[in-house]
Amino acid sequence: MSLTSFVFIIFCFITLAIYFIVPKKFQWIVLLVSSVIFLFWDNLHISTIIQALVVLVPTYLLGRKIEEHSNTKKGKILLVFGIFIIIGQLFYLKYTNLFIEPINSILKRYK
Repeated sequence: MSLTSFVFIIFCFITLAIYFIVPKKFQWIVLLVSSVIFLFWDNLHISTIIQALVVLVPTYLLGRKIEEHSNTKKGKILLVFGIFIIIGQLFYLKYTNLFIEPINSILKRYK
């Protein structure tokens, strides 16, 4: 689903409507479910599911640890560590092909 499509606009309005209708206690579930629907809208492949789990599980676990140690130095260190982990995952998942494709093309020449 493209961010500039009409379907995305309708999806956002439906998500926001449901978010404000449900009790505050369950609003996080609405956001989680809508995020998963958005992520798998166009491509429900095993590789996409694995990539999502690689990002979501450590982020969730770090979030729980940060909540345990909120307003402490350890909590701040965990927050910075979590940000670096998430940015590292983003770079890995986003830019791996950018580096692998030229290397593969060079290696194919010398085969």
